[in-house]
Amino acid sequence: MIFHLFGSTRKLLANTLLLGSLLLTFNAWSLDVDCKLEVLYSQKTTGVLYQIKSEALPTSFLFGTMHIGTPRFSDLPIAVKNAINQSQVYLTESPIGNEARENIRLMTFLEKGQTLRAMLRPDVYEKYQAWLKLLEMRTETQLQMEGWHPTLLVGFLSGRPPETDGLERLDEKMLKFAVSQSLEIMSVENSIEWKSGRKSMTNEDWSNVLNESLDEYKCSSCKKERLLYTRCTLELVRTGNAEGLFSLEKNFLSSRPGENIENEKNVVGRNQHQAVNIDKLIKQQAKPMFFTVGAGHIGGPLGVVQRLRDKGYIVEKIKE
Repeated sequence: MIFHLFGSTRKLLANTLLLGSLLLTFNAWSLDVDCKLEVLYSQKTTGVLYQIKSEALPTSFLFGTMHIGTPRFSDLPIAVKNAINQSQVYLTESPIGNEARENIRLMTFLEKGQTLRAMLRPDVYEKYQAWLKLLEMRTETQLQMEGWHPTLLVGFLSGRPPETDGLERLDEKMLKFAVSQSLEIMSVENSIEWKSGRKSMTNEDWSNVLNESLDEYKCSSCKKERLLYTRCTLELVRTGNAEGLFSLEKNFLSSRPGENIENEKNVVGRNQHQAVNIDKLIKQQAKPMFFTVGAGHIGGPLGVVQRLRDKGYIVEKIKE
């Protein structure tokens, strides 16, 4: 089996050494954020789920999602199902319904009649085109390496690395469950708010982000770090560690100024919209509601949880 997988003893040795280097790199990189896969893999699936309480209104719920989930999320956490069952309204992060078609167009963050070629400087547009060409290769690499568990050497050599069956839409699974429970469906943000962060990105911002992305692809250790970071973020969300996720992201972006600016404008910049809208909807509807937003919006001093607390809500983590 081993020779069938790797073709030769030399190749087997090279892959074994590569796997060992991944383990060493990951442990050294993750010490400060308490994100060791061997520990996280042993923890129960709970999800980043909070209850939102106020004196005069029904309890609502807030769930931080990665939008996609590994097969470990194949069954929604019991606490999430219970929260949806206790709610009357289910709210997705991005616009749906009549806004869905417009939202798809706005995913490119363009106004009517505009094109990327017209918006971006020629040099930035060339970088964008080069980045697009790398996407196919990057996706293939992620499919090969996503879900690697550095401690499961036996599983890797047997040809059955865990969770390599691809990703599935966690949001879609939750939405279908909410529909099956006859909940009213709404969205947290409208299209204008949803695109506001990226719209504020300048040519220089995009140039920096694309430069980092292109440079990263030329650096094998950077690619490994990215894959392990992705793997770790998924596991932190699966096990409900919102603050660990915030710390991990902060450390990871500290060496990527372009990507950090994009995060501040597109993620942190939208936290205020989300918190204001959640507050408004809770008061307008006066019903138990289940809100979903990206897990990156949840934690930290400028996250949705803290912003809701600043508005007087009692926001508490739910554990199974």
